[in-house]
Amino acid sequence: MSEHLQVYDYSTNDYQRKTQAKPSKMKTKYWLGKQQLRQKMGKEEDRWVVKGDYSLDAKLSYFHHVNHSCNELLLLCDRLQHHMKGLSLQELLLGKFLDARSKHE
Repeated sequence: MSEHLQVYDYSTNDYQRKTQAKPSKMKTKYWLGKQQLRQKMGKEEDRWVVKGDYSLDAKLSYFHHVNHSCNELLLLCDRLQHHMKGLSLQELLLGKFLDARSKHE
């Protein structure tokens, strides 16, 4: 039964690589550069754009927080599965030992 269970192995480097995709970094740099250029040129942003960006930023921040929490839960579930497998193996060995001792006596 345990042969069919899939085990996820997330090292910290894999986790960081998956959570920080290159396209999102490029988009972030683009928007930051655009915002800095607008500020240096002295142009004001439309208040509706700023308000719309705030709402989107709040939703994205919430999404990233939930995504991070889910990844952490996956890691914890994998650790739990690993420990349960070890415990099950120890229980099996104890049962075989007790069975052998009862036949010996």
